[in-house]
Amino acid sequence: MLSPDRPREHHVLLFSVLGLMLLVLGVLGWNLFHQSSTRFRIGNAPPSLQEDAQTKKPTLPPESPKAPVRGPEDPRYPTVTLFADYTCLYCRGVAMELERVAAGGIAFRYVWRDLPHTEERPDGIIASAAARCAQDQGKFWQLHPLLLTAKSFDLKSLQSLATQAGLDLPRFNACMDSGEMVPSIQQEAEVARQSNITGTPTLFIGSTVIEGYVTAEELRGLIQRSTR
Repeated sequence: MLSPDRPREHHVLLFSVLGLMLLVLGVLGWNLFHQSSTRFRIGNAPPSLQEDAQTKKPTLPPESPKAPVRGPEDPRYPTVTLFADYTCLYCRGVAMELERVAAGGIAFRYVWRDLPHTEERPDGIIASAAARCAQDQGKFWQLHPLLLTAKSFDLKSLQSLATQAGLDLPRFNACMDSGEMVPSIQQEAEVARQSNITGTPTLFIGSTVIEGYVTAEELRGLIQRSTR
């Protein structure tokens, strides 16, 4: 014979099981909703942000007074602005193609702007700092081509390049040791990002923007068409 308390225990157990099932179903339902509303592929922005990024093209920000400049100031000739990283092979290639164009007698105003990708290639900001320390001595364009062909950017290698470029080595070493150039390089990178310039090389020739590698022949044609 069942005790009078047995039905009560049965009901309590039944309600406990039902409550646990409802809790599990609720958690599963929220998880599915959360995944459908917030999950995106790794490395991809949410759809609305992707659409915005696709419609936003790189724009040329105001020229930095610290940016190295070479070439005629005559407005008849176009300004060619290159955002680049010394450790980026395509950047090196485009910079060398620009040198070929200049050596061929095509006149243009050339502006180099640093955009090192420190997350991928930490040495990029070191090379940019070395270039700016050279600029501080008025010898950016002497060190620049050596950085474009350098195999490494350790201190010994940079000191060797600085010597080849004719820099005052103690002054160069002091500049590098102080880290004084790093904040301005980081600021330049932030300005680039605000202008939707996120990849290198990014090149502006007059009103034309080019993302990626281009040959000397293509550059020559673009520069000549932009010449007044």
